[in-house]
Amino acid sequence: MPTKTINLALQGGGAHGAFTWGVLQALLEDERLDFHTITSTSAGSMNGAVMATGLLKGGPKEAIGLLETFWHRVSQAGRYGIFSAPNVMQDWMSSTGRMAANAFAGFEMMSYFFSPYQFNPLDYNPLQKIIADMVDFPLLQKSDKIALHICATDVKRSQIKIFSGKELSADALLASSCLPQIFQAVEIKGHYYWDGGYLGNPPLFPLTRCKYSQDMLIVQIDPILVGEVPKTGEAIADRLNEINFNSPLLMELRGLEHINRLLRKGYLSKESGQRELYVHLIGDDEAMGALSLESKFNPEWDFLNGLRDTGHRRAKAWLSRHFDDIGQKSSVDLETLLALDAA
Repeated sequence: MPTKTINLALQGGGAHGAFTWGVLQALLEDERLDFHTITSTSAGSMNGAVMATGLLKGGPKEAIGLLETFWHRVSQAGRYGIFSAPNVMQDWMSSTGRMAANAFAGFEMMSYFFSPYQFNPLDYNPLQKIIADMVDFPLLQKSDKIALHICATDVKRSQIKIFSGKELSADALLASSCLPQIFQAVEIKGHYYWDGGYLGNPPLFPLTRCKYSQDMLIVQIDPILVGEVPKTGEAIADRLNEINFNSPLLMELRGLEHINRLLRKGYLSKESGQRELYVHLIGDDEAMGALSLESKFNPEWDFLNGLRDTGHRRAKAWLSRHFDDIGQKSSVDLETLLALDAA
């Protein structure tokens, strides 16, 4: 059947990236979609790299299988990580799978006095072997069917770095997801990188250059809108984290909508090289907003599967309502989302 091409923008968010896993599974199950350009950060980069490897090796079914295997291995590796909850600590966890707040708070306190260069001198990262086993970087580097862009933060220069093409590597993926409180900065060709979410979560500008599709689908993990002002210490910390990691995305969306407005009003012509870009978004502010910051480090399989199921439902609902919008118009009202009329 005829297919539509859509580009993907995948946010980071640790274990909450399992929500994106569910969204991607639903999109892959739909036989009406093709994917060309993927821009991504942190957990979004992991999802994007695994998905792209599967698509290039065997198509959607292969990608679906690889994503499930990836997250299962992440869950297994997480049992032995800093925030793991071994059997003797199971009573510290609630029925929803949320990790013990006091364990997370203890690590936060420790991070003010000790760095990963002290408590993790060998720079052990359990994701390293998983990535090496599951992502085919030579295949991604030479592919002209799927263009993967991975975002990281250059520590010394305070600049965004986009790895793509021949620059794609296991180190680039580790750099994109390098939380400086846990891992040492990743060195690549004399530059040092931290998590890409500080400057682009995810960056949208790589999608503006794609000639194959005017549509970008953002898979949003950190909620943009919340229902009430946080008043407890924990809730305030959670909301600050969400605002900080959403701010680069919101700034880019403002710029993109400004250009779209100029095009719609005729102030920019097609001869300028600009074209209107259609923006779509799949997220769940209510469900994701109910999760705590420490749950981003929760590797429990039941918890990850619950997020996967939530993302899958949201994507199926979005496809039902907005598939016909692809190639025609945006399915998200950016003026309302960004409160542009009130700005």
